[in-house]
Amino acid sequence: MACIAAAPAAHALEPRQQIALSASVLKIEVQRRQGGYALGSGVVVGEERVLTNCHVTRDAVAISVLKNGLRHAASAQAVDLTHDLCLLQVAGIAAGDSLPIGRSQSLRTGQKVVALGYTGGLGLSVSEGTVVGLHPHDGGWVVQSSNFFSSGASGGALLDERLNLVGILTFRMRG
Repeated sequence: MACIAAAPAAHALEPRQQIALSASVLKIEVQRRQGGYALGSGVVVGEERVLTNCHVTRDAVAISVLKNGLRHAASAQAVDLTHDLCLLQVAGIAAGDSLPIGRSQSLRTGQKVVALGYTGGLGLSVSEGTVVGLHPHDGGWVVQSSNFFSSGASGGALLDERLNLVGILTFRMRG
C-alpha cells in the first residue's frame, strides 16, 4: 500500500498513547449529494483545521467531524485535488490537539511507521509497519509502507517513531 509520507514508532503504541492520539485523528462522516454516506478519517493540524482526503469529501452536501462522541460540522474546505488533500474548517477543534509535523524527507526504507485511521468506520485502528519505498512526486514524497488499512482510514495519520505526522493515508493498494 502507499501512503503520502511515513515513519512510525520503534515500539508498539501503549493504550495511553492511543487514547491521546484519538484527540488528533478523527472520524469523518459525509452525506453525499446522490444519497448515502461516506466514511473517512482526518487529522487535526491547527485551530479549527482538520486535514483529510478530497476523495472522502467528494460530492458532499454535509461533512461532520466526530471527536469524543461529539459531532462538529465542517463549515468550509480548501481543496487541493492534485494531491487529494482537503483542509476542513471545523469550529470546536482546538489547536492543542494538533499532531507535531515531521518531515517525510527524513524517512528511510525499513524505518518503522504507524498508521492511524477509522478502518471500516469503526473505532480508531492502529497499524504498525515499515517504509517499503519512497517515490518522489511533485517536490515531495509518496511513501509506500507495509501498514494495513482499508476503507474508512483514508485521511488518517502516518506517524514516525516520535509520533510526528509524516503523511496522510491515501492509497491502500499498489498502483
